[in-house]
Amino acid sequence: RGTPIITVSASIGHTLLIGGVHPQLINLIYESVDLDWIDRQPKTPLKTDNKLVVGTVAHMSQEKGHRILLEAAAQVIPKFPKVQFVLVGSGELEPEIKKTAHDLNLADHFLFTGFRSDSESISKNFDIFCLPSFSEGFSSAILAAMANRLPVVATKVGGTAELVIDSKTGLLVPPREATSLSAALLKLLGSSKMRVQMGAAGRKRVEQYFSLEKKLDETEHLYCKLLGYA
Repeated sequence: RGTPIITVSASIGHTLLIGGVHPQLINLIYESVDLDWIDRQPKTPLKTDNKLVVGTVAHMSQEKGHRILLEAAAQVIPKFPKVQFVLVGSGELEPEIKKTAHDLNLADHFLFTGFRSDSESISKNFDIFCLPSFSEGFSSAILAAMANRLPVVATKVGGTAELVIDSKTGLLVPPREATSLSAALLKLLGSSKMRVQMGAAGRKRVEQYFSLEKKLDETEHLYCKLLGYA
């Protein structure tokens, strides 16, 4: 006996098992996104000068891997001089990240928006969504990006591989490896066809597995089961 637990990814469920939680108490109900709401959001204008845009939405903390993104960008920009990186978010590392961009002579290619409540609208400017996290339970930012039909480049950590299907809805790379990250970004930057195909596949995957309707139905079913109605 014990209190049932809902986890939003199998990865988190596995962590609970390792911690000694009985498997029968763990119920996987994936986090979701309201697709109708996403589709209604207007595109927030950004000054990107018609460049290809690689964007991320993340709190600026150590585990999100911004430093690795900067190192990867230093490898990407010489080959794609017209690429623009947009970093949405704020946090304790923001001054350090901005300084690093300046020190690496990347400042002209980076746009820092700070914290924004309209990140889903801003990401409609992106051509690629990138999240180089060192750890991740289940990324709502990736989920929103896929809902917005964006191909994803991310690290294969935590629940990310449950969201992103490598080579189908995006590209997964090892964490803390700037060269692998830059190679994946270059591959997508070099192929508009691949970006469109992966973005469309990502949207389809969200519709199938991560819709708000599915989450609500599964949650209601679990509650009815616990109450003895099902």
